[in-house]
Amino acid sequence: MKYKALIIFIILILSTSFCFSEDRYDVGCFARQTVLADVNNDGFIDMLQPHAYEAFVSVLLNNGDGTFSEQVKYETYKDNNNITPADINNDGWIDMVVSYGNKLCVSVYLNKGDGSFTDQISYDASSSIVPAIVEDIDNDKWKDIVLCIANGDTAMLILMNNGDGTFAEPIEYTREVLCFQYNIIVGDVDNNGFVDFILTYSENFKVNRYIEIYKNEGDGTFGTPDVYNPVSTKISISLADVNNDGYEDLLGRHYNDAKVSVYLNKQDGTFDDPISYQTGTKPFPVTAADVNNDEWIDLLISNFESSDVSVLINKGDGTFNPQVLYQVDPKPSQVTVSDFNNDGWTDMAVSSRECFSIKILINDQNGSFQDVGNYGKSNYDWAPLAYDLDKDGLDDIVQCDLGGMSKEGHISIFKNLGDCKFDNSGARIRLDSSYSSFSSESQANLLFDFCSYPDKAIDVDLYFVMIDPEGNIYSGMDWEKVLRPVVRNLSLQPNVKIDEIPILNISVPKASPPIMIPGQYIFAMAMFKTGTSEMIMFLSKVMVYVK
Repeated sequence: MKYKALIIFIILILSTSFCFSEDRYDVGCFARQTVLADVNNDGFIDMLQPHAYEAFVSVLLNNGDGTFSEQVKYETYKDNNNITPADINNDGWIDMVVSYGNKLCVSVYLNKGDGSFTDQISYDASSSIVPAIVEDIDNDKWKDIVLCIANGDTAMLILMNNGDGTFAEPIEYTREVLCFQYNIIVGDVDNNGFVDFILTYSENFKVNRYIEIYKNEGDGTFGTPDVYNPVSTKISISLADVNNDGYEDLLGRHYNDAKVSVYLNKQDGTFDDPISYQTGTKPFPVTAADVNNDEWIDLLISNFESSDVSVLINKGDGTFNPQVLYQVDPKPSQVTVSDFNNDGWTDMAVSSRECFSIKILINDQNGSFQDVGNYGKSNYDWAPLAYDLDKDGLDDIVQCDLGGMSKEGHISIFKNLGDCKFDNSGARIRLDSSYSSFSSESQANLLFDFCSYPDKAIDVDLYFVMIDPEGNIYSGMDWEKVLRPVVRNLSLQPNVKIDEIPILNISVPKASPPIMIPGQYIFAMAMFKTGTSEMIMFLSKVMVYVK
């Protein structure tokens, strides 16, 4: 049977490119967020790829046309590695600094002057929950390394550059209590020309989160930090000058409270009490950009649970109008901004972790946005990156698929073709597994909905596939009995608006024989048919338990 070889895969999306053409590059399992930098000084952006569980980092050189050479691997530690590109030894070539989630060190890869790198040079340090920050801390024109420590009494470690691309013993900045840290950002909050650091953490792993600001003393050392009152929710921070006074203000998103807070800078590196604004539910970190071309920073926040994007327009004084919501596909990433159609207005790109697509919202040249379609077909756990890879004057999109233990991760390159008239010829379905109680004596309903509709009608057959607890198809069972038809020749009509999409309640057939057992899986499968072509897709799984 032609479907049998496909049953072991879970393919979660069918779609085609719209105004972007797609190229893919395999990079290994559990790929982390791709990093962009020109490492061979040819004027074209290359790709650097870290991994969660691979013992290497990858470098893919741009061929000079927006396509990329096969990855070159550099050996590293197999432990949540992250890459920060920077010129460490001041030779005019980008080097790589690799930090680790659990490994107690940091590694430096020096550029050989041609886009290839030396073997790693490791320095004893500590693990870091985020990529290393590489900045000139003491203004000696040499880049230093800062690591944000995940937990314990150490807030951050600083490795000062010796002035030759090597590093001194780390300097620790500690607290009196054990803490768990969440993120660190860099900026100059007091405008003294030296970089400062802002961290978020909780004490003794309690619920409350604090914001802590280490201000540079003007020589690369840091005094006692300023600590701001705790909030009882997950908070992530960023910086932007929202009131145009020349000082960076603090933006905090509150994941569990569905709000974003703005802390205005008092023009001395200290901050006013926050002013909070409502967002959708489970917001991601703030993206700051001027979307209505009034030269004031606006706020864009994607909301993971409510599946929308909040746009808060600046009133022209550092305060903001109530949010305007734009619906996107379920479980969106953080917002990426770019002028995709070169009309001088900021547009948005948001990837979906459930529909596994990227949605483009084009600015209507007034700060409001129009959904012009989706593209892509992969496991997008990271936010898309926007950059002009082929130097045609149009920003392209780089999107990383993390892969898994047995699935190769890859980087998708979507080249901007310039028309932004999206040819939406795909369809996506997801399975809502909130109802997952089954018994061998009864039927149960599962909820399907359609993330988006195509521009032309497509017929779909839906099936359920019975899988045992080890992931195997029932041994000795006829293939036709494994595929249990649920709906045949369901017609997806063209050009249906998102808020008009119907919901289907579909009854799961009884399992006989064999009866369902605890730990068994049910996979939902769809066959899409357009003309004479067909495509099989596995949509989701629901674990079975017997009442």
